[in-house]
Amino acid sequence: MSMLFANMGSYDWIIFVMAAVNGAVFAVAERSAKSLYESLLPRIHVSSVRVAEEVETAREKLSDSELLLRWQRAEFFYTLFGNLTATFTLLGILGTVISLLRLVGAGLDASMETEFLGALTSTFWGIVFTILFRVLDSLVSYHLDLGDRIMESLGIHKPGKDEA
Repeated sequence: MSMLFANMGSYDWIIFVMAAVNGAVFAVAERSAKSLYESLLPRIHVSSVRVAEEVETAREKLSDSELLLRWQRAEFFYTLFGNLTATFTLLGILGTVISLLRLVGAGLDASMETEFLGALTSTFWGIVFTILFRVLDSLVSYHLDLGDRIMESLGIHKPGKDEA
């Protein structure tokens, strides 16, 4: 287990810093997506006989422009989260390439094992964090996708959407 942290001082720390940043972005993305979803939920979740009246009352509580701002915030942080998540595999590969280049430059001596281990650990951590954040992605995308569908069903158009 200690060999997984052997390259921490050389390159792997970058992956952990990015993981912390992406974790914070995930928290904001999740809150934003849930806020959008919860803002829209009362509009369609009515058990009254006066459905049309209930929907209109709920609609008056939050303006369309406020809903659009919530959607834009949720969409931005979700996109940022997805893009940061995609970098982990690339960071792992970059660490591998850096370590292998050092290995080639060092020649055939005792440092080969250390450099090769460095190559493997950065790849390992890149893959681990990619998997972790891809799983967490489903928590955000669920609320964001549902919020998008609800906004569309209510006739609230997002900027940039074709109105065909």
